Amino acid sequence: MDDTASNAFLGAVSLLPRAKYPATHGLNTAFAKADEPLRSRLPPHLHPLLLKLRVFCLRQTLLLEERLHMNPTFKLLLHARFIPPSLAFVAAAASTVYALRYLYTHALDLLTNIIGVAYPAYQSIMAIEYGDSVSTASDALGVGEPSLDKKQWLMYWAIYGVLTTADHWAGPILRLFPMYRIAKIGLLVWAQHRKYNGAAWIYDTFVRPLLPPPSPPPPATAPRRHTDSIAAEYNKETRYHRQVSADNTGDAQETDNQQDRSVQPFAYSAMGIPSVWDAATAADPSIPLLTLTRGTTRA
Repeated sequence: MDDTASNAFLGAVSLLPRAKYPATHGLNTAFAKADEPLRSRLPPHLHPLLLKLRVFCLRQTLLLEERLHMNPTFKLLLHARFIPPSLAFVAAAASTVYALRYLYTHALDLLTNIIGVAYPAYQSIMAIEYGDSVSTASDALGVGEPSLDKKQWLMYWAIYGVLTTADHWAGPILRLFPMYRIAKIGLLVWAQHRKYNGAAWIYDTFVRPLLPPPSPPPPATAPRRHTDSIAAEYNKETRYHRQVSADNTGDAQETDNQQDRSVQPFAYSAMGIPSVWDAATAADPSIPLLTLTRGTTRA
């Protein structure tokens, strides 16, 4: 991030509502007060590094506050008038750090499972529901949720399953590699982190080349004209019977024209099969069943 983007980010931070982001504003104020003394003591080539450190700390604090605002417990603390928002933020951050330290010291397996399941489970649900992306902050701040790629999270759960299966041999592995738990946590964080998307990278690099290429789609075929042929056969048969019955009245041509206009080209029986009887009764319910039989002798 260059100086222009960093200054734009700092300007966007100053426009945030102080009541909603108290810790971010407090940290920004502390950096602003310490900026001039630090710049006077540091050599000039380290000034950009100081600006990047300030932007990094503010961004991470802002991300943490964004996620805390989604937490119902933190929302309840913010609505309580006797607890200042900054104190609620500090309490939530300190309790999180203490819980992680305690789990790392006394229950490393549980900490590994929490890291490997909690955030990926949330992102998997979001990918199922939304699938594209969910923005949680202003684009000017560059704070947003990752792309909810289903391939990323399906492959992640496959990796997690393989590592969980490997825990069956955790005893021999720990004797050969004492830092196995830490390495597993690092691999899981890398596989799920939105900056790296390691699970999708593993799929594209190692899994996809082993799969056969997708088969081409079948060629498009012309639609079948089965129902049209049945309707045409019925029209021909009905014309014959109408002409036989109308020979004595001289109205054969008029009857044929009326029948051609009344017959529907598509008619189906209750079983979904084209039915001559359904077409006939749909066009003219007064047609008797016997007139549709083929046993009539043509003159």
